[in-house]
Amino acid sequence: MPSSPWTRWEYARLISRAGLQRFIEGHPGWRGVRWASTYLGLAENRAESPMETRLRLVLSDGGLPLPLVNESVCDEHGRFLARPDLRIDRVIIEFDGAVHRSAERHRDDIRRQNLLVQAGYVVLRYTAADVYQRPTTIVAEVRAALGC
Repeated sequence: MPSSPWTRWEYARLISRAGLQRFIEGHPGWRGVRWASTYLGLAENRAESPMETRLRLVLSDGGLPLPLVNESVCDEHGRFLARPDLRIDRVIIEFDGAVHRSAERHRDDIRRQNLLVQAGYVVLRYTAADVYQRPTTIVAEVRAALGC
């Protein structure tokens, strides 16, 4: 599955969605423009990593609704719980890259996950190996968690 660099560029404020759309429309015969046009509608400026975007596109390509990206989740009393990578309804989908391997980060991730589960969320966590080698499994697991 191709990944889109546009999300990262827009997040870095190197280009706006409107600017990219104008560029695409002004260069219809250029190589890759058709691909860029296809993925422009899926670009998300709240994404914080290329792998987050790849995971989001796995979900989209699998026919699932586009998830909310890096939006805060609060409990029933309005207390902040987390800002998950991706969320569809009460299903949280996380990408765990290398930064999550440190003992301190792993401990924090577990505490955060426990808070989310106690608040009634389902938390699914994936790695690069999952995204690249098991995309259909990801889609099936998220679909099952959503009850679809």
